Amino acid sequence: MTDRYQIQKLLSSRKDSIKKEPPLPRRKVEAEGGCGVIGIACSKQIAGRHLLQSLKQMRNRGNNKGGGIAAVGLIPDELGITRDILEKDYLLVIAYLDPSSRVEVERECIEPTFEVDHVRVAPTVEDYKSIPGLEIKPPEVSQYFVRVRSDVFEAFKERNGLENLPRLSIEDEIV
Repeated sequence: MTDRYQIQKLLSSRKDSIKKEPPLPRRKVEAEGGCGVIGIACSKQIAGRHLLQSLKQMRNRGNNKGGGIAAVGLIPDELGITRDILEKDYLLVIAYLDPSSRVEVERECIEPTFEVDHVRVAPTVEDYKSIPGLEIKPPEVSQYFVRVRSDVFEAFKERNGLENLPRLSIEDEIV
């Protein structure tokens, strides 16, 4: 099997996850007021300069509230997990704008696909209004340490003809 063939198989495995919905209406960039997200995953410390270009692009969100970054080191004791879980699991983080939807999201989106080894609600301040400039209550953030269920892995691999790919590559695709 060639790399090109395997890449094509991976790309075609995504076709079922793409919903055919009408395009969103166009808005002025200034009206959007959204924020950006930067993600870096690595096993060694890196210099903050690697984030600078992305941060420059997020500087003006269009709503005069600026941009920002949150960074954290993943230390098993602080997360309430073992080193083994940290090394073998995926960290799935969900920000719940409506915390009452958590049970439904877990039941419909997490449990059918993943074995959950640990759940942690990210700590927050008692009174968000005590933080100057923070006008809206931030979402509740839940951190799920998960592994792909074996039955989901096998079905995905078979359905998409990915028998020749390493397990980790297939799991990454599922996640």
